[in-house]
Amino acid sequence: MADNVVTFLLENLTQLLTHEAKLLCGVEDQVRLLKNDLSLINVFLQKTAGNRHDDLVKVLVSQIRDVAYEAEDVIDTFLVTETNHRKRNFLGQAIHSLGRASGLHEVANEIERIKNVMNGINNNMSNYGIEIAESSGAITEAAEILHRRRRYVEEDHVVGFGHGTRELMKQLTEGSLELNVVSIIGMGGLGKTTLARKIYNNNDVKSCFDFRGWVYVSQENKVRDLLLEILKGVAPMPKLKKFILKAELKVELLHGLKAKYSVNKDMLKGTLVENLNVIEEKNDEEFRMELFGFLEHIQDHLLKSSLSDFVKDIYKKNGEGWEDMDDDELKTVLFKCLKDKKYLLVMDDVWKTELWDEVSTAFPNDMNRSRLLITSRIKDVALHLRSVPYELPLLEKDESWELFCNKAFRGGFGGVAEHKSSIDKLWESNKLVRVVDLTNMGICCLIPKGVENMILLRYLSIRSDKLQFIPESICNLCNLETLDVRNFESAKEGEKYTIQCFPKGIWKLQKLRHLCMDGPIYLPRTRNKEALPNLQVLIGIAINQDSESHFAKARFPNVRKLGLFHLPKPKKKEGLFSVKEVDSELLSSLRPLHELQTLKIYKHFKLSSSISFQLSVTKITLVDADLSEDIMRVLGCLTNLRILKAVTARADHVYMGIRLNLNESSFSKLEVLKMVHMHVVQWTMARGAMPSLQRLVIERCLFVCRPPVELWSLTPLQDVEVLHPCSKLANVLQQENVLQQLQTRDGCKLRVYPPLDPTM
Repeated sequence: MADNVVTFLLENLTQLLTHEAKLLCGVEDQVRLLKNDLSLINVFLQKTAGNRHDDLVKVLVSQIRDVAYEAEDVIDTFLVTETNHRKRNFLGQAIHSLGRASGLHEVANEIERIKNVMNGINNNMSNYGIEIAESSGAITEAAEILHRRRRYVEEDHVVGFGHGTRELMKQLTEGSLELNVVSIIGMGGLGKTTLARKIYNNNDVKSCFDFRGWVYVSQENKVRDLLLEILKGVAPMPKLKKFILKAELKVELLHGLKAKYSVNKDMLKGTLVENLNVIEEKNDEEFRMELFGFLEHIQDHLLKSSLSDFVKDIYKKNGEGWEDMDDDELKTVLFKCLKDKKYLLVMDDVWKTELWDEVSTAFPNDMNRSRLLITSRIKDVALHLRSVPYELPLLEKDESWELFCNKAFRGGFGGVAEHKSSIDKLWESNKLVRVVDLTNMGICCLIPKGVENMILLRYLSIRSDKLQFIPESICNLCNLETLDVRNFESAKEGEKYTIQCFPKGIWKLQKLRHLCMDGPIYLPRTRNKEALPNLQVLIGIAINQDSESHFAKARFPNVRKLGLFHLPKPKKKEGLFSVKEVDSELLSSLRPLHELQTLKIYKHFKLSSSISFQLSVTKITLVDADLSEDIMRVLGCLTNLRILKAVTARADHVYMGIRLNLNESSFSKLEVLKMVHMHVVQWTMARGAMPSLQRLVIERCLFVCRPPVELWSLTPLQDVEVLHPCSKLANVLQQENVLQQLQTRDGCKLRVYPPLDPTM
């Protein structure tokens, strides 16, 4: 716990000194010195991570934690005070100048006091003989303990690795006969070890290999340690001691036998000893068996006893373990143990390419599809191994929540206070808070006052169906990274929408990464070159000319996930509503969004060419849209599209139409197709269409046409889900033997609900 506090504080101080130096004016030097002292303390915490059973170390760690909390409070309080001071006008700053000077002096004194406490901790460490050098292996020990805990992952609790598991298993069990390296790359804590362990324990993988081994490679690992760790799993020690003869001992044995032959030629003539080169090149096990077999057949008892004693003495010199072997001998031993075996070896958490260069010669390539599975945080490691890395993606929101619940609640949920009163006072008195989540807490029409005082706030979620107004004060939260105001009311009267608009100050939130709204909401106009360069997720934006301008001018250059609303426009004369289709030029404005991967569009629109969409998009969701043949033709040309969802979500239960007329090149990379409440008017497909489709979901759809027979014959199709099928689709599934065709396919999962009546 203390490690996390100090590390977190160090990161904050580093960011402050780098990006917010102006705010620290007057105490910058003191903060820099404090950071240096904390860095030394942090080294001590890391080095003693595996040695905290010592009572003295426990006391010191507790003291460090307390002083780190104090330092964090002092810095945070100063930042809040200084930020509020800078908001004042010139007159206000002049009036409060004396108070500010006094505050700076007080902060400097507090930092000095904290530094003295830290110096006292350092002195205590020296006085009691606790040195960092004593625990040089503690980091490795602690890391290994953590990895051992991670090894035993229950597959029921593995979240979000379905696609990765299938892809990696295919690389391990299929493909070239050569010895190949398969690699999993991703940042720490993302789940590399969990995914590797899931694959390692898979029954299909187990059945493919004669031998499987797992070794954890720490940052401090040496070649010798790694080789010894692998050898422990390859074969038990007695067998290795018995059969693996060190090179110099084998030479000594052969020379000794030749010398004895020269003295006893008559008795040994025509025996194995006369022609030792016959067995010299054989593997260790065969060498020993033939040698001892020869000794058993010697007729002269004295000679037999003499030779047997000589051979046994040589084998005794072989040692009780591997400790007296050098690295080259260990490599030779490992190579011989793996020779002619089809093996899978997992090397978990590889940091250095040099380590691989040293041990790679110990792995034989017998053209039997043996595999090495590597996990690493560093992509260059995988590339150095000539492996195409599988880069672990971040979990989706629902997957992250599922994983959190599994770990934090173990199937249960903690209670929430029944009485939530005086929220304004609560916000006012918690200025140092960084995360606020007020989901479903009965917030009324307005966001509580005092939010603008929470200067350090980084995450704010207010998900209420009563919230209708977003105050300008939110835009003063200069450190805000996530703002989630979904589920607030967008009042509907028939087809009339109440459009909300974000305050003009939204452009001040330069650190904002996630902006999520139910929409439709307009972003305010700006004539300046204002932008949100760090924004990655933008959901709920109403499409208009201002939106087009924002996208075209690259005000959100790093957006990866985008949700857009297109709204009907009323006719001026009749006061009625008609659908005004989105111009292709409007969607063409998305072209500057080079990082865009996921796109969701609500309501009607049209497309004239594939350029209307960013070609890098891999996932598209279309809600309440009539999908004509032209639209589907354009979507089918997107070469990077992996997931397509078409959904009707209208409250009036009207089914939106979809026309699928697919040529041989349509949807070349599409892996998932999902249709919900759609009216399937037309569906034809040429041979070669959707060649990569793996998952098909059809839920509550009306079919006027018959699904094409080519659909059910797609080789990659492994997951079919049909929920509440209409009578037309149900008849096709039963009468055309579609169900039998899918059920007999190896590995294909088929779910139909409710189950079809077999008498139909």
